[in-house]
Amino acid sequence: DSLRVSILDWAALPTVADQLRAASSIDILITMHGAGNAWVSAMPPRSVIIEIWPDCLARGVYMGMAAHYNVRYYPLCHHRKPSKGSGSDYFMHTSVEVDVGKLMALLSERAIPFLKKAHCC
Repeated sequence: DSLRVSILDWAALPTVADQLRAASSIDILITMHGAGNAWVSAMPPRSVIIEIWPDCLARGVYMGMAAHYNVRYYPLCHHRKPSKGSGSDYFMHTSVEVDVGKLMALLSERAIPFLKKAHCC
């Protein structure tokens, strides 16, 4: 088995149609919490979204959307490096450190097995 990874910058896609095409072909989306996660509405049924949350402040906004569109949702906590900003500026300009071991475990133990089972038959 192999896994193909693509890095996607929504802002680099010139049109909403291009963004829609990209979202509709994603098997696993690993993304920071943010408004762009609304694209979960265009992801294929039985795909996966892993939402990276600042300081484990997970709320159910995109979890509910994912459930509605039959997309499997997994939250992943990360810890922010100290920042001088505050409010929304704090979240927009904060460095992120993701525990790669936790991410890989989530992928190998939950997300990929879910995809294999969901698409096996």
